[in-house]
Amino acid sequence: MIKVDQYQLIRKLYAVEGLSQREIARKLRVSRNTVRKYCKGEHMPFDKTSRNRQRTVITPEVEEFIRECLTEDEKEQVVKQKHTAKRIFDRLVQELGFSGGESTIRHYVKELKDKPAEAFVPLSFDPGEAIQVDWGDIKRELEGLDPQERFEQRLQRSKPVLEAFLAWLEKTSAECVQQSHLRKAVSYCLKHWKELNNFLLDGRLELSNNRAERSIKPFVIGRKNFLFCITPRGARASATTYSIVESAKENGLKPFEYLKYLFTELPNAAAKDLDEILPWSETIPDYCRTYRK
Repeated sequence: MIKVDQYQLIRKLYAVEGLSQREIARKLRVSRNTVRKYCKGEHMPFDKTSRNRQRTVITPEVEEFIRECLTEDEKEQVVKQKHTAKRIFDRLVQELGFSGGESTIRHYVKELKDKPAEAFVPLSFDPGEAIQVDWGDIKRELEGLDPQERFEQRLQRSKPVLEAFLAWLEKTSAECVQQSHLRKAVSYCLKHWKELNNFLLDGRLELSNNRAERSIKPFVIGRKNFLFCITPRGARASATTYSIVESAKENGLKPFEYLKYLFTELPNAAAKDLDEILPWSETIPDYCRTYRK
């Protein structure tokens, strides 16, 4: 077996520099048969080709029997004692007098299990077309409203969309294939349905947690380099620090200046004065604030 760089060199010497196969074999100290094989370009190093043998023993009757065994497990939702390839092979021998090998059945069962399940995805939805609304349009139109107005508009516009979406989820869950990707996605959405509706409770709540995800991204990227995070106390300290930094950013403060202000004021501050140095306090000095043009 030769390496890929040797293969490339053989091809270059043969096709570009015009050396004969004997000269290449002598120069690289490999056999002439190896040079001949790779000069033709029919073989690539480490490229395994299947033999594509025909399974003559997998008759339509055997194939149907195997599929019935797998379908039986799915319908009965068997957790233990499922039809393994070995069990299917034993049943084939006993019930159909199967004369093929166990490895043939094992490979065929693996192919059937690896094949993604087909799922029916309806092109039109009942009830209505409401769930096909563009959420981005509603979000953009409600951006400039105050929390109370946004709360009222969401009840009028977003809640009917969610109700139609829930009806479609329940209908699709009952119709689609058990192990399909669509069924898994629908089940996940139904499981977290309560959390999805939380944004309807208060106009100040965001529809997604993208802002929170962006806020913790610096911490996620850098945590492997933070040596003090290897202990619970270090992890708690880093969480506290990042909470202060991100809260400062959300309230329009410069994190570095705000931290300096905290380190200066906290040692002399009483418990009753803590509210005055929190990020959203109006008494924070101007040099800590970021003014946008």
